Formats: sequence, C-alpha cells, structure tokens
Amino acid sequence: MVGPPRALKHLADPAFAGFDGIHRTVEIVDREPHRRAGAGVHHEHIRAELLERPGHLGIGGMAGDEIEKLQVARGVADHALVILDLHQGDVAVVILDPFLVERRAVLLVQGILLAGRGRVLGLFPVEMEERFEALGPEPVRTTRDLHLDHAQIDAQLQLLAAIAARNLAHLHLTGFMRPTLQQVVQIETHPEHYPNAMRPCQRIRPDHLHPPALRDDRHAPRGTGRAWRSRGLNGARVAGFVCLPRAARGLYLGGRSRETTPTQKGIKDMQPLFHFNVSPKLPAALEPLREIAFNLWWSWEPAARRIFRELDIELWDRVNHSPLRMLQLTRQARLEEVAEDDDFLRELKAIHKKFRDYMARKDTYGKTCRGRLSEGPIAYFSAEFGFHESFPNYSGGLGILSGDHCKSASDLDLNFCAVSLLYRHGYFRQEINREGWQIDVNLNQNFHHLPIVPAEKGGQPLLVSVPMLDREVFAKVWKLAVGRVNLYLLDSDIPENTPEDRLITAQLYGGDLEMRIRQEILLGIGGVRALEALGITPHVYHMNEGHSAFLSLERILRLVREAKMDFYSALQIVAASNVFTTHTPVPAGNDAFPRELMRLYFKKYAESVGLEFDRFFQFGQESVHPTDSFSMTILALRSSRHANGVSALHGKVSQGLWKNVWAGVPEHEVPITAVTNGVHTKTWVAEDFAELYDEYLGKDWTDRLTDPDYWRGVIDIPDEVLWSTHQKLKARLIDFIRDRVRRQRVRLGEAPEMVRRASELLHPEILTVGFARRFATYKRGTLLFSQPERLMKLLSDKQYPVQFVFAGKSHPRDEGGKKLIQEVYRFTRKEGFEGRIVFVEDYDHCIGRRLYQGVDLWLNNPLRPLEASGTSGMKLPPNGGLNLSVLDGWWCEGYNQKNGWAIGADIAEGDEALQNDVDANSLFHLLETQVVPLYYAKPDGRLPVAWIQLMRESIRSVLPVFNTERMVKEYAERLYEPAASGHHSLAADSGKPAIELSAWKQKMREDWPRVHIWEVRTSGPSHANVTVGETVELTAKIHLGPVDPKHVRVQIYYGECSDGVIDNPTSLDFHSVEKLDGDGNYLCKGQIPARESGAYGFNVRVIPHHAHLTQPHELRLITWARA
Repeated sequence: MVGPPRALKHLADPAFAGFDGIHRTVEIVDREPHRRAGAGVHHEHIRAELLERPGHLGIGGMAGDEIEKLQVARGVADHALVILDLHQGDVAVVILDPFLVERRAVLLVQGILLAGRGRVLGLFPVEMEERFEALGPEPVRTTRDLHLDHAQIDAQLQLLAAIAARNLAHLHLTGFMRPTLQQVVQIETHPEHYPNAMRPCQRIRPDHLHPPALRDDRHAPRGTGRAWRSRGLNGARVAGFVCLPRAARGLYLGGRSRETTPTQKGIKDMQPLFHFNVSPKLPAALEPLREIAFNLWWSWEPAARRIFRELDIELWDRVNHSPLRMLQLTRQARLEEVAEDDDFLRELKAIHKKFRDYMARKDTYGKTCRGRLSEGPIAYFSAEFGFHESFPNYSGGLGILSGDHCKSASDLDLNFCAVSLLYRHGYFRQEINREGWQIDVNLNQNFHHLPIVPAEKGGQPLLVSVPMLDREVFAKVWKLAVGRVNLYLLDSDIPENTPEDRLITAQLYGGDLEMRIRQEILLGIGGVRALEALGITPHVYHMNEGHSAFLSLERILRLVREAKMDFYSALQIVAASNVFTTHTPVPAGNDAFPRELMRLYFKKYAESVGLEFDRFFQFGQESVHPTDSFSMTILALRSSRHANGVSALHGKVSQGLWKNVWAGVPEHEVPITAVTNGVHTKTWVAEDFAELYDEYLGKDWTDRLTDPDYWRGVIDIPDEVLWSTHQKLKARLIDFIRDRVRRQRVRLGEAPEMVRRASELLHPEILTVGFARRFATYKRGTLLFSQPERLMKLLSDKQYPVQFVFAGKSHPRDEGGKKLIQEVYRFTRKEGFEGRIVFVEDYDHCIGRRLYQGVDLWLNNPLRPLEASGTSGMKLPPNGGLNLSVLDGWWCEGYNQKNGWAIGADIAEGDEALQNDVDANSLFHLLETQVVPLYYAKPDGRLPVAWIQLMRESIRSVLPVFNTERMVKEYAERLYEPAASGHHSLAADSGKPAIELSAWKQKMREDWPRVHIWEVRTSGPSHANVTVGETVELTAKIHLGPVDPKHVRVQIYYGECSDGVIDNPTSLDFHSVEKLDGDGNYLCKGQIPARESGAYGFNVRVIPHHAHLTQPHELRLITWARA
C-alpha cells in the first residue's frame, strides 16, 4: 500500500474530534437471559446510546485475561471497534469478531489496524491465549495475507468517522457483547474498580497490564500484555469506543461477517426493529401460583419451591430457582396439563392455604406484644438485601443478614418495613480463568423478571425526587413482599433522569466516591421521602451500617421546615428514634467522603438548617483528631442514641474504635452495645433435617426456635438416622460441585481429560471441610496453605484423608483478595492437591446453602478481632455441621468446648505474622490430633459415634441461640422499644420536649466549666483495710455554680486496681446531696460495698442528668476529682 487511505482525513476532522466526548449509557431493551448450547454464558439484548459529553471516556477488558470476559456463543457475528490514540499521533482500530471454534465459546481480537503518518502500518490479528492452539494456522501478519485492499480499509474508516460525526443514537448491540459494553460503562463511571483499565489521556505502563502474574513479557502468552506492548500499543490512550450494529457488517474487515442485506441467505440475521415478550397464559386453577410467586415467603418454605419445580425440573435450574420466571417461561401446554392434574392441584391448594394461614395468623409475637412496641412502624434501611439467588441485590454477609432480618421480622409479625436501592447490574458474577484470576462479570437485571411491583400512590406508580447539586434526581419506587413485611426499592434508571443519574443505581458498591455519595444520598434521603409519599410514618429508623446515615439529615430538615424547629431541637427527636448497627472494625467498611465533595453536595443543606458548613461537617468527625473526611459511621453514631455491634466481642471492639466520638468518656461506657447476629433457620436448614425435626421433636419446632430446653430433644434422633441424613446431603453437595467444576472446565476450553476428571473430584466418605466467604485479606483465606507439607500429608493419608471445598468472591477493587483466590485455585491444580481441594466459582446464596448443608466441618480463621460476627458458621449446626474457628465474632459466645473446636489463643493484639504462625500451627494440630481421628473413629465399623455426639451438641447449643428470631426479638425489646418511647416523649406537644432538651443542653455546655470537685474524704485512712461485707464511707464536696443539683449525678467510680488503673469499674450514685451554702457548693455522701476481696480503687465524678436523656453521656461532659 502506498499513501494514506482517504478516510484518514476524517480522523483530523472536527466532527471526528467530537468522538473524544462520547459518553455511553446502557438501557436494557430485552434482558431475557438464556443459554446457548455449549456457551455457558448469559445473553441479553442491550441498546447503547452514544451521547456527546466531554470527559467521560474509558475502555477496559482489552488486554490479557480481561479478554476472557468477552466469551461468546455460537451463531453470533456482530463486532465492535475500539479507537486507540497512540502516543505519536497514530490511530489504532481494533476489530473484535467472535466466532465458535470446535464448540468452544472463544473471542478473538481479529485484528489491529494501525493507520497514520501517511501509511498503513499493518493488520495484526491477536490470539486470546496460546492454549487455543487448535484454532488453525499461524496468525496472519499483514493486510495482504487477509486480502484486504485499500478500498476496504478506506470504507471501514469512513464508517467510523461517520458514526462519530453523526453522533448516532440507538445503535443495537446483541447479547455476546454485553460484557464488553458493560465493562466500558463501568470503567467510565466507576474507574477505581478497574485500576488496570486504559483511560483517556493516561499513558499505559507495563504495570497497568493485567493480570499481575503475566506482567513479565518473557512469560506472557500471546493475547496478553506482551502481545499488546510488542505491537506498539504501549503508551496508547483511549479515544473512543464504537459498537457496530448488524447493519454495518458489510463493511467489516476480514471476511468473517455475514451479509445482512435482506437477501434469502442473510434474512435470518435481520436485527429486530421492536422487542416484545410473550408469556404463557396462566389457567385459572393455577392463579394461586402467581400470588405465591410474588411473595418471598416461598424462599423459606420448601413445599412452595417444590411445587414450582414440578412445572419443569430442567427449567427450574435454568431460571436460578425463580418461581416468577417459571410462570413466565413454562410451556403453555405444560401449564394446561398440570391445571388438569388432581394431585398437583391438591398440593397447590394445601400450599396456598398454608401461605394464607401464615399471612392471617393472629397469635404472633408482634400482635401479642404490640403494646410493648411503637404503633408506628420500624423502618429498616440497608444498602443491600439477600433473600435468594434469583434476586441478586446483595454482595455478601451484610445483605444476607438484612434479608434474614426481614424474614424473621415477618415471622414475628413486627410492624416493620425496609428500604434499599434496586441495582440494575446487582453486584457481579464471578468467573475464574485458567490462571485462577477472578473475572468480574456484570449482571443486567430485567426488573420484569423479579417478583416486584411498582409502589403506587393514588393508583399511579410512585416517583420521588432528591436534590443533587443543581438538579433533581428521580427514583421509581418498587415494592417487594417478604412474607408480612414490605421492602421498598428505589430505582434511578428511568427516563426522567439524565444518563449520568440513571447510573446511580447501576451497581451495588460501584463507582468512585462521587457515585458512592450519590447512592447514599438516594438511599438515605430518597428512602425517607419514599416512605412519606407512601403515607408510612415510622417511629423508629434502623440504619444497618452507615450507608443510609443521610436519612438523619432528611428527617432533621423536615422538622426544621414543617415544625419550625432549629437544627439541634430536631436532632433530639431524630437521634432518640434512630438505631444504628455497625458491622465492621475494618476501615474499608466505613465510608468517608472528603470535605470538598461534602461541600459540593451539602453546602446548601447546611444553609437550609441554619448551620455554617464547617459546623455541619463536624457531625461526621471525631471529637479528637478530626480529619478532612466526613465519616458516615460517625454521622450515624452522632445521630443515633441506640447503637450496637453484632457480637459481644465486636461491641467491645467498637467501643474502642469509636471512643474518640465520646472524648473523655471511659471506653467501657461508650454507648455502643451488642446484639449478636443470627440466621433465619428455615432458610438455611435442609429439608431433610427439617423433616427429622418434624418427626423427632414435633411439627411446632419452627415456633420453638428460641427455647433451649426444647432442643434437648435432638437426643432422640437415632445415631444412624442423623448420620445417614447428613451423608445424603454431603453426596448431593459433591455431585453439585462436580457439575459446577465440569461446566467451568468446558467454558475454559480445557482438555477432554480434565473435563472428565471433574467427575472424580471429592468423595462422600472423606472428611469434608468447607471455607466460603468474601476473600478479604483479614479473613486469611490461605492460612491453610502456609504449611503445604502438613496439608499434603492430610490430603494424601491413605486411611484418614481430608478434603477441602473453597468458595468466595473478592471485591473488584481488592487486588489482594483476588491474589488470595488465585493462590487457592493454583493449589487445586497442583499435583498431590488436585481432587482433594476444590474452588467453586461464583459463591452465592445457592452455593452457600449447598455448602452449609453438606460439609462436615466449617473452617473460619480471620485475624482476631476483625471478624465482627460472621454468620456462615451459624448455618451449619441446623444441618448437623460442626465449626473449627478462631475465637472471634460469634464463636466466642457459641463455642462451649463440646460443639466444635477453637483455633489459636484468645488474643486480640500482637504481631500479625506471629498470630498467623500461632494460628496455623494450632489449626494443623487440631486437625491432626483431634478432628481427623474423631471423624474416622467408628467402633462398630459404621458410625463415628463420638462425632455424632458433637453433631447433636452443635444443634442443641447453637440453633436455639444464634437465629434471627432471637436477634430480632432482642432488637425489638432492647433497641426498638426504647427508640419508639424516645420518639413518643420528645415529639409530643409539637416537639416542645425536644426544644426544651436542646435548650437545656446548650445551657449545660455553657455552665459546665464551673463544675468541679474540691474535696473527697473516706471514713478512715485512704488505704484502710476492710473485710468482705463492710462498706467504705465517702464524702465529696462539689461546686456546681448555676447548675441545678437535680440536673447532675454525683457518682463513685470504683473497681479492682491493676497496674495503677481501675479494671472493670462500676459506678454508684452518692445517696445524698446537701446544699452547703448559697454559692453553689454541695456535700455528697455515699458508700462502697466490699463484696469481694482484692485491691480496689475509686474516683468521684459528676455527669449531667435529665429525664429525657437516652444516654448518660449524650453531652460528653464529665468532671473528675483530681488528686
């Protein structure tokens, strides 16, 4: 070729320069997921809108293993172009062409066309991986080899320029490119999730290329970073991205395209003009199925799930066990068939009656105890809710706990509702590639496939708006029925919003800090507005983690505007009726926003409530060592009078972590209590075990979940029955794992022998240990592999072998967590480990249930004390499983030395490397000397009798305590009831008590510097010896100045002394306060009882007191006696 293609002039044209401003958004036209034979990936129809907005560019997934995100299915021939602006002004055009090779879904980069500087540099096809050696001949290296002439290249570039110049909207992109387009959109809006992606105006360095293991050019296979760098793309920046519709195929480079003119040969590839769905018509006799499908009660009622499964067993698995999708996709003939089946209709009638009886039951906790709770509902806010795998609006433990909380609130029949966001892309699906690297595959949810309905007001779908910057952001409100309670979900992906704002609810925990603050504004402020629009007036607001803490600001603003209160008076009502649960001591789990971002979004808010911005900003900062970040956890703590951690240990850890919010208050008195988490037993117990409990304990066991004496009845379950039931579940788990691994290996294009060997993984007679959780570094997912020789010995023991099953995701931005997954995966493929260690990809609700119900032993080894609670281990005992765990979180309370094992020492401090070493040694010692021998000890040659006794004790001791029925009751009685009472007392009389309390607090702050203690005496020598049963008499003289003595408490603060400090102190009020003179001096008398022997010490203090104070330290004011 000689001279530049004519189309190169378009690249310098101003119209083409506009390409630098293309901003892409995604609108789902038809998200009907289905599977093509052999593909193993979901396909969805997506519309891409190209809108001109400068500064919103980016592309990812185009180097190294990221290409595997673009796996496609047979029979799809669309393609896409990526424009790279090279550092020397050249332009690279990357053409992507998917096609099937030997029944494997494979994406190849068909070629890279380098054009510029007056000549065409060449066309370089790039293979995805060396392993696809069977793809055919050597890659073509020049345009001549592909028989491309100047006209074809010129036409291609002209089309590219035309697309840019015309700024075409409504380009259609079929299903196989969904991951590509999603990746582009996510990188644009959430760049911090994709640190390795190419960005606009960002030079590509070798360390940007992905994955880390392939950064060394000498070892990188073709198609990875080396291939890109070696072809001159190092230093490129992204200039744009175009997805070509099928109509453009005729201009495709290379000859693999199919002609799409309406000829007889190509008419089958015609792109549809419109999309529509056809659903079966449900026969009248089956209408109860629809009622049940739209209430998640079915998710914890096995008989309900079973009847939907009977419609089509194969379809049930394909639709991820969704009853609604079963009704939408079951063949019409099948529905008509079962509508005539007497046995099916009889079963349906029984299930429908059970559902109706559940909904109408009168003797519930909520109804019989309603007088103890508020008449107004409890509103429970959480950023995520996990109810079932078919509703992927959760990422992990926080969401699962939120879902279980709602289910038990329904079972108890509390006056309760919940609020969250509805995410178009959910969290992500996990795929593991051949190198063991986690690939994050985004979802596209079609909301018509979820059991939700629009929330209505006046017969119309409800929209709420929230101010953000200079505009209003709108959200549609959806309603999800969870038994007797409703969850309201806000969705910003609606036409009323700008493309940018439609992305607010695109992805759970997606985006940069600005996207995160928008999500949390919508959740907190929008959630309050949604409830108000629905006519719901909660008396208690429960913030499950700090993501929803902005709800306090909205509640305050409403009182300021509607009740004409000042900010601080409104705060009294709001804080008294707020409950806040903190879930993690790990900094990454506590959102914080920089000052300028907060100023951008909340400066007007501060003005509207009468505060200067700097004063407002202090509500998100510690009292000591303030920073330039606004902490959502601190805002939640400052705007709540009821706060808790999620286990006894975590409550104490939280007091230490947040003590500076209450500067000067003794750590053990920091007002953060603990409510230990639980699990919703009926959701997680296997149906086989539920039937055992029906038979041997009684069919009322679901009503006796918190009765420890009742559960002593498990002793009546015969050893053989208990063991055989568990073994049956383990066999099912192993079959399930083998199938999952087999499908994974097929997807990765592995050799037939490797696919066949998937059916030999694990064995039901071998001790099976499970480990599944989020792969964060503090959870130490690879602690087991720190001593590979001892591990190998356990796995390969001919007589007493052990096998391990791993699962779990890492946050897309957590490179450290991904490396841990990669390390585990590599062990699964090592000689001597393969077959005994398995990693199951895409850990979700379904995989979790299978593991909890099937493994023998659950391994949990976080770095103490960073595991706030942990609930996965609670799900095993109802299924006869045991725990082997570090004494952290809930296991500190659950372990009784007869129901499992404790790893390591009861320590919370010290060198991390030392803890790792100590805990690893302890873990292997327990496995080698206790766990394995006990499991294989079978006196009669059939049953491990001692192990079965541990199974019984695990059920008896854990199940009636660590369940969400106990947990929600505890919230109701310890937190919700006082919060409702506080709301009632302070909001009475148009908020007059709150106004008076606020004024009193201000006066106390002004007068408190004058309060001091000027003399303390005992009845004898200061170090007098007393005997048990006697008392130490004390007097103290204090000066209160203008403070009324009824507004203070004078206390003795005493306890045993150790190393010069008072340990585990107790506070006692002085029993009398007498006026000494008219100058504000008082004489106080009190006594210390000597109940136990030991060395004791005491001090004296004065703190404020008021009838409406919820916490003794609300004002953070304490005066101590000084030596």
